Amino acid sequence: MAARFREIQPLTGFDQFARPNWQMVPVNGYRTVLLQGAGTLPVSSSDPRIATVAVFEVFGARFVRINGVKAGKCRIQVGAGPRFNAVLKVSVKNKRTIRTAFHYVDDGRVQKTVRRIGDLPDMIAAANLILLPQANIEITCRSAAPLRITQNLGQVVRFSSHLPGVAARQHEWNIVTRHADRTADFNVFFVREYEQDGTPLRDEVEAGTLGKNCIFEDNTVDPAGLVLAHELVHRLGVDHTNRQRDLMFNGSPSGTFLPKNHVNTANP
Repeated sequence: MAARFREIQPLTGFDQFARPNWQMVPVNGYRTVLLQGAGTLPVSSSDPRIATVAVFEVFGARFVRINGVKAGKCRIQVGAGPRFNAVLKVSVKNKRTIRTAFHYVDDGRVQKTVRRIGDLPDMIAAANLILLPQANIEITCRSAAPLRITQNLGQVVRFSSHLPGVAARQHEWNIVTRHADRTADFNVFFVREYEQDGTPLRDEVEAGTLGKNCIFEDNTVDPAGLVLAHELVHRLGVDHTNRQRDLMFNGSPSGTFLPKNHVNTANP
């Protein structure tokens, strides 16, 4: 068997699809990977100033603990070189904290979210269970408060300015998001129903993000924490994929995996 690295815990920043394989490690944190087919070959870091390694065995299996020292990139190498038997690329990352303002929309008519501020800690925790281990990104709550909007938003809050033939008054995105907290990194507006296509009476969208603002509806197929994580990664510059395993899959239900390129975009 050729020497290779394998993850031992899914969704902790290991990308087996990257070539060479890749691992995210937090600054002042660590990740442990399994090393197979390497026998007693030496294991080293290409730059111990970025990450150091410690090798240990458990019941004959060989493990490599990678310790993040400071932000940067290096390689974990198996063998003596110059042609190594296996290489694992490593990115050591500082924590990126996203201060988020949550707004609970109520127009005094139909468009009133049923979400409750008391449920927010669980939603944030669920999102961070996806984001922190894979990307060292953490959502924090800057504020959470009801938002009363005097204008009648109707049955559906719409983003429709890109749709031909739709009256300008039906584009309610600006009406809602003008209440954004400009000091927050991200604004989430909870509404009863949101759509951004030409069939507003058919529920096809769970949320939408543009710039620092997100409108997030009550009726989601995916769990709310997963949707929050997905929209936050949009905010950080990542687009959709067609791979259902990915957090950024363009459809429902989606997975929770963040590949190397998504992590490096969201937390450079």
